[in-house]
Amino acid sequence: MKKALKFVLAGCLSIVTLLIILFIIIFYPLIFPDSPEEIEKKKVEIKMKSIAKIKNKTIDDYIKDFDLKPNTRNSNFDDLTTQFSNQKHRFAFNKCEFSYNDEKFYLNDSIGKIISLFGKADNISKTITYKYPKGEIRFYERTFTDYDPFNGKKDKFENKVSLRIFDYTEIEKYGSLIISKELENNEINVQKLKEINEREFKVLKEKHEDSLIKTSEEIRLSYDTLKIDSYFLKYKNTKQYLLTEFNIDLKPIRYYPDPDTPFKIIMFREIPYKLSTEIYDFLDLSSLTRDDLDYHRIHIYQNECIPSDDVIVYTKVESEPYFGYKSLGGHLGVRGSYDPEKSKQIEYINFSLQSLESLQKSEMTKAGLLD
Repeated sequence: MKKALKFVLAGCLSIVTLLIILFIIIFYPLIFPDSPEEIEKKKVEIKMKSIAKIKNKTIDDYIKDFDLKPNTRNSNFDDLTTQFSNQKHRFAFNKCEFSYNDEKFYLNDSIGKIISLFGKADNISKTITYKYPKGEIRFYERTFTDYDPFNGKKDKFENKVSLRIFDYTEIEKYGSLIISKELENNEINVQKLKEINEREFKVLKEKHEDSLIKTSEEIRLSYDTLKIDSYFLKYKNTKQYLLTEFNIDLKPIRYYPDPDTPFKIIMFREIPYKLSTEIYDFLDLSSLTRDDLDYHRIHIYQNECIPSDDVIVYTKVESEPYFGYKSLGGHLGVRGSYDPEKSKQIEYINFSLQSLESLQKSEMTKAGLLD
């Protein structure tokens, strides 16, 4: 009897001891909290580990492609394909090559090739970025067409040129405006802005000396009627401006059901998409399902189009989720709840070249690891 009692007592004592140890482990941080310095040190250690993990990634870790095929059995497929073929303006975006009216173009094409295909751009913007130890300075030069703000169809108003210079220090998110000039587009004003540009750059060079280093030079061509923007980066080794990003805007304009474009259907990976129809309808015309969407968006990362070990082609098909609308009477109303059974139209399709460095930086930014 005594032996049994001792065994029970020993067991109870072991259980109590384990509970005490568990209690100490759980509540030790509350009883003896870390100092602010120790807390900050742990945060920094966790942050540095997360950054190191991302920096150790290779380009293969980012590749995400789909076996994307047209669903020719869809009842609307043949009719939409015929409508596309009968259009005067035809855009087709395939895996590695794009075309406009059967004329092919590619990412990494020269600026001259794109101008020969689409003609003179309506808006031309050049951005030159310089870095110094505690920030960067950007020069924005622009030639554009201003519009009559009181006309929904955007009748052309006047041609202008502008120069804007911003200083983005470490503590300024949007930058400080150094200078902003906007003038009518003529030979005299273009020369005037050029002289201002040279004068301001000379002042900045005297201030920052050799620490002011040019890091990038980019040109954007915008075509208003076709709703396209093409971005060209000037490469240091070749001194050429090459196409690094192409965007087609498919959003409907205010008070009109469709975008104000001379085409109503585009081809994406041989799948016809009629502008302003729901993205779910587009999925039905393809081999994609709703599970392939990233919250009403499609993200594709592929590397077979570019002969480089650290560059991939990133394709983004952007749409917004559908929310109901509740009328409060008259012109008043509020947004209702999210409806997963409905979707909105595709707003734009964007193609860009992404380096391993830019992909890593983007991931770190999303994770809040960059200051």
